Order: sequence, then structure tokens, then C-alpha cells
Amino acid sequence: MEGKNQIDDILGVPPMKNRGQSSSGGYIFFAQKQKRMPLPFLTHAVFQIPTFIKLTFFLFLLFPFSSFSQADTTLRNSILQKFETMRTGQDSEKMVASAILEALLSDYYSDPTRFEKELDSVPFLGQLSSWDGVIRMLCWNLVLENGNYQYHCIMRHKPTKETVAVTVFQDNSDWERIDRKPIRSNDWYGALYYKILANRYRGKTYYTILGWDGKDNITNRKMVDVINIQGKSVTLGSSMFKSEKGLPLHRLIYEYANDVSMALNYDEKEKLIIMDHLSPEDSRFEGQFQFYAPNFSYDALKFEKGEWIFERDVFAKNRGLNNLPDNARPGDFKD
Repeated sequence: MEGKNQIDDILGVPPMKNRGQSSSGGYIFFAQKQKRMPLPFLTHAVFQIPTFIKLTFFLFLLFPFSSFSQADTTLRNSILQKFETMRTGQDSEKMVASAILEALLSDYYSDPTRFEKELDSVPFLGQLSSWDGVIRMLCWNLVLENGNYQYHCIMRHKPTKETVAVTVFQDNSDWERIDRKPIRSNDWYGALYYKILANRYRGKTYYTILGWDGKDNITNRKMVDVINIQGKSVTLGSSMFKSEKGLPLHRLIYEYANDVSMALNYDEKEKLIIMDHLSPEDSRFEGQFQFYAPNFSYDALKFEKGEWIFERDVFAKNRGLNNLPDNARPGDFKD
């Protein structure tokens, strides 16, 4: 096995070509659909994995694979083991497990034949897709011993019908003025996404994502953001939004008290992003978001001519709006 790509060994598949770094800075795996070979080629690992993680991979090499279905079963079992470690281990163990999981999933989905494949019965792993099938995401988070969160997101899309690009977002937890600038995948603010929208205008498709961040033990945040795709490159943010004063914004961010929930989701019937209107308990606490909560009125965003237009105080007919996808399980997201 010397010189063999350890990740490919785990998956039991031939290695993909053209893996490296994207122009947006994050790791990217770029592959063309190719003919399956009966045995994997020898190659070297392009994905940059720390030495102590590579040693962990060696344990998996003790188990050979006779078919791709066996490889999928082994991958699923490995994912479940990693999530168990992320749930119960020490911080250092959680980070190692999450790094291994990130590498496994990135390489697994670099195979174009697996683009549409979802992993069955894997709790705590958010699996999202746009209605047109162009974008798919995997999202999860770590809860660290100090109560902070570390987020992971892997996105895959098809630059062409025969190719797939996998982008790994790297959480740096920097939220400074992020509503006013585009974000590259290697400089990501970190969040759990739970919805991908696709809207068309003049032949262009605009992809919008809804997400959540457990900021700290005082406040939480939700956001509306935009995915930009140029070939295999991915960035976040676009001046499709405006502040209440009419200033252009790259994304919308809502911060509120940790002990309340904020509804922010897409209403399919009304074709609106509907959200709770947040306000402080008392006007003296204006700008102190630990006192912000829903005030039983609703605002909305309406997609018009390539922009999201804000509408205040709309009546949400669907008062059962929630923050989770239909297949979510308890504990997937905090809200």
C-alpha cells in the first residue's frame, strides 16, 4: 500500500484528478467523469492532512473492500463513529474526528457518479440541495468545551455536466463587517445552513442560503446569504440586499437573545422568505441584541428582478414556519 492515497483506500475507489486549491482560496476537488477501473491506481494524497490524522487513516487500511457498496457501508459507519467522537470526546479529539470526516466526504464526493447520492441514516449531518440539483451541501458543527461552536461546510456543484467541483469552507469565525463584503471559502464566517433557494431572472439562477450561528451564551444569529459560482470557484455574498436605509448589503444578519427562537424560512406558497420581526424588550435596550426577541409581527423578502426586496409587517399565513428541513432530527440545530 506504500504511496497509495489513504482516503481512496478507505473509499475503495480510483483517485480523482485535478485536486488542489480553488481560486477562492479553499480546498477544491475537481474531477471529470471517468471509466471505473477494477483496481485503484497508486498515487499520493493531494488533500493536505496533518500527519497525526494520516496515522489514524492507516487503521482503516486493515479492512479491504470487494465492492463499492461495501465501501459506502464502511464510510457510513466511519461517519457515525466520527460524530460520536465529536459529541463525546475532548476538544482535540473532536477536531481530529471532524478533520478526518471533512477529508473523507470531500474525496467521496469528488467522484462525479456520486454527485446526487445522499448518505442514509446519518444524524447530525445536514444534507441540502437546490431544487434544480446544481448545488448540494453537507453541514455540521462542533460544540467545544468552552461552549463555542466550530462549523464545517462542504459544497459540491457541477461546472459542466461531466465534472464536479467540491469546495471546503474553512471557519475563521470572523463576523466583522461581513454584511458589507464578499466572502471566500478560506475566510468563511462559519454557520449551519438549513435551506438553499434557487430563483431565476433573465436566464441567470440566483442561489440563496439561510443559516444559523450559535454566537455565544448570550445571543444567536441567523443570516440570508448568496452563493456565487464562476466555473469551479465559489464565493458568498452579493449586493442583492438593501438595509432599511437603502444601503447595499452583501448578506442580511439577524441577532437575537439566546433564550428565544427566530423563525426565518421560505414559504413555498407565498414565494417569500418570511421572518419574525425582532425588537428589544424596551426601547432603552436598542442595539443590545441580548434583549431582542420576536414581537409577533412578520417581515419578508420578495425576489424581484435579481434582488431581494424587503417588506415590513406582512401577515405570515403559515404560522408553523420552523427553522429546520423536513428530515431534520432533534439536536441537528440548536434553535
